[in-house]
Amino acid sequence: MQIPVSKSAANFDISKSKFNRLSFADGIGYDGGTFTIKRALFMAKTKTLMLTGILALFANGTLAADLPAEIYQPAQAQTIKAEKQNDNEFEYKAELPARSISVSALAEKVTAHAQKQGFLSAKSEIKRDEADLEFKRGRQKLDISIDLEANGKIEYQADLDWEDDN
Repeated sequence: MQIPVSKSAANFDISKSKFNRLSFADGIGYDGGTFTIKRALFMAKTKTLMLTGILALFANGTLAADLPAEIYQPAQAQTIKAEKQNDNEFEYKAELPARSISVSALAEKVTAHAQKQGFLSAKSEIKRDEADLEFKRGRQKLDISIDLEANGKIEYQADLDWEDDN
């Protein structure tokens, strides 16, 4: 990248500045009217890309970290909502591409995950384009809704409820 030097700077004596200590090996140099900055720009781009990547991972990680272990998070799912509604309820809503998995295959994965977490199946209605599942574990209830949307996406919703001790 070439940065033109203004006419007032043209009379500047480079030998008396800090730039005379820099070499072309550093990627910064003076060639009689322009400064060449190669390595500095490369490093700035690298740092920017690295920071962007870290922020992207952190953003996805924070949503996943808040999700209770009882709720299955499908691969390739884009989280739409993941929040605790009150002291006794957590709601998770996500979308994923229908080409990556079918409704019935996703329902099977959700069922296997819930059973691994100690839930028993209370209701299971699985059709080609929708599934409604309900699981119970002690005073906890897990409701799952899976719908194939017209836009080629699967909407996945999970509600985890804890019953009050009253």
